[in-house]
Amino acid sequence: MKTPTDRVRQAGTNSATVTDMLSVAFARRESDVTEATGLALLNAVHGKVQRLADLPASVISDLTGFEDFETLRCQVLIELGRRSAKAGEGSRIGFDQPETVANYLDYLRGEKQEHFVILLLNAKNELIRDKTVHKGGLTMSIVEIRTVFREALLDAANAIIVAHNHPSGDPTPSPEDVAVTRKLVEAGRLLDVEVLDHLVIGAKNHPNGPKGYVSLRDRGLMS
Repeated sequence: MKTPTDRVRQAGTNSATVTDMLSVAFARRESDVTEATGLALLNAVHGKVQRLADLPASVISDLTGFEDFETLRCQVLIELGRRSAKAGEGSRIGFDQPETVANYLDYLRGEKQEHFVILLLNAKNELIRDKTVHKGGLTMSIVEIRTVFREALLDAANAIIVAHNHPSGDPTPSPEDVAVTRKLVEAGRLLDVEVLDHLVIGAKNHPNGPKGYVSLRDRGLMS
């Protein structure tokens, strides 16, 4: 069974979950890394990673067993991360337009197999990370739908956009595409994670989608 350390190494820090990264960051050594620590920290900030900078030293110490200097070091690193993120706010891309999403996922046009991708977004519709959660024909089961929202909850995403490609090049949504979308929207309502859109990526200048994609939201197929 893979540990948080294994998963962070495999996914890279750009794609690793917040829980796994917290588990690694708040450990003295690799042998001390446990997922329980990351989950406890995320719970302490009610799923809002930006609130980590406000955690009192006493709470960090209670949850991790860290001593004074270790706790202070973690607070310093959190604050450095916060300031770094704030300095770059002006250059972050908002994923509130279908064209922006399609351009970001342009690489899907060359895939010979369907890839189902989720974009995890913050309250400003800025990208936290993306993840491919399914490959093959779009007959997603309830298991994969749970996977979608597990990723969203682990990263405390406020909203998601989902997308997949049609290797045929025709971006026309199939009945299965519409059915999956509606299941996701329904699940999102229950979990307070809004599903903003579902894009089907096809070939550019295709007669059924001249822009190279179709937005199910634009076509009124989300509910």
